[in-house]
Amino acid sequence: MKEVFVIGCYIRNELQLSYLSELIYKLKKQDKDFIIVSHSHIPDFLVKDSIAYVYDSDNHIISSIDTGIIKRWWYFNDEFRIGSPSLSYGSVDNYSVAAQNLLNRGLLLSRSFGYDVTHWIEYDFDLDVSHTNDNFEIIKDNPEVGMVAWWCKNISYHPRDTVSDHIFGSLITINNHLINTETIQSSKEKIIGKLKEVEFVCEVYTEKNITTGLVYKKEMNDSIENRYSSKENTNHQFAIFEENGKLTLFLLNVSHNKIDLEVNVDNNIHNLTLNVYYHWIMLDIGYPSMLRIKSEFNDIELDLSNPSIYNYYVTETIMEDITR
Repeated sequence: MKEVFVIGCYIRNELQLSYLSELIYKLKKQDKDFIIVSHSHIPDFLVKDSIAYVYDSDNHIISSIDTGIIKRWWYFNDEFRIGSPSLSYGSVDNYSVAAQNLLNRGLLLSRSFGYDVTHWIEYDFDLDVSHTNDNFEIIKDNPEVGMVAWWCKNISYHPRDTVSDHIFGSLITINNHLINTETIQSSKEKIIGKLKEVEFVCEVYTEKNITTGLVYKKEMNDSIENRYSSKENTNHQFAIFEENGKLTLFLLNVSHNKIDLEVNVDNNIHNLTLNVYYHWIMLDIGYPSMLRIKSEFNDIELDLSNPSIYNYYVTETIMEDITR
């Protein structure tokens, strides 16, 4: 049986490029074949050793509010906890459609080159090749297994009030002989529709739609992780909650640098500084019609007079005092 790695990429800075370079170095050192599928251009010195390279210019992204799915992501400390659709992964755009398109293209290429097994891997995954060697042997010895994946429970960055058990999507091994060919050739519109049914979670879509075989679930361990998060595409997060007859804006530094913010509340300007990682501030903002938060990374403007905007950002946010 032949195996190949399909590396999914979206590279925008030198740090991300260094992670991809390290991954390719590991694969080459172990004489592993790999295909690169990317929504960004990859330098020739990395592409030249690949079996194939696909650049997909359609990096389809969806804002969190436009997914139509409301998930609460949590921040908590010793005094309080806040659950809001605008925290954590809710603070950045959703890339699930783009990622699923890359996986599908990689699977088509893998099959066309005659590989039996595909290891889908994200560019920043800290790979131990023994992980995939084990996955390969599971499929080799059990041809009825369509997919091997880690099954992780109660990971803190996943929403605490949705399903807690899920597949870890950054490294999945797929049996090419048990792929649903029609599914991996689906139109983008059909993929979006199916992703919406599973709350835009690619690994759940893959489990339910891509493979026609059994899913072998391995227990997650602490050594398995990504080194870059889409959350790093912003330097701060925010939430808005209602308490004591007014709205309060919660601001959180998620960078390792001091950040300056300009908060515009109905044309009243507040210049704020978050000094260190996880430094937070709460600002009383009354009941404004317009709220704008500007930083080096982002410029977010919310029309809070719009009921759907208000419901998503305010009504769905929970603030709990945990000292009582």
